Amino acid sequence: MACGYGGSTYAELFAIQMALHEASALSVVRKIGVCRIVSDCEPAILLCTGVTQTRKKELVPILENIKRFEETLPVKIQYQWVRSHSSHQYNNMADNIAYSLLGQ
Repeated sequence: MACGYGGSTYAELFAIQMALHEASALSVVRKIGVCRIVSDCEPAILLCTGVTQTRKKELVPILENIKRFEETLPVKIQYQWVRSHSSHQYNNMADNIAYSLLGQ
C-alpha cells in the first residue's frame, strides 16, 4: 500500500506515537540513550522530522503528541525511512504486527 498524506499516513503516525509511548516505559531505551523509529512511510517521517508541514487538520493532534513525547523522553529520537517490501528486518516486523492486528 502506498503511503501518501491520507489515511495511511495517519495510521503510520499513530503507530509512531504508540511506539514512543511504549519506549517511554522501557528502561533499556534510557540506557541506550537513543530511540530509532523506522518506517516505510516517507510522508510520516518527513512530518515527524519537520521537513514538511501538514494542512490536514486530523494529523495535527497526533503530530503534537509525537512532539510532546520527543520533548519528554530523555533520549534522542531518530527517524529512519526504509523502502517498503525491501526485507528490512524491522519493517518486516512492524508489517507482521500490523497484519496480525488486522487479522490478515
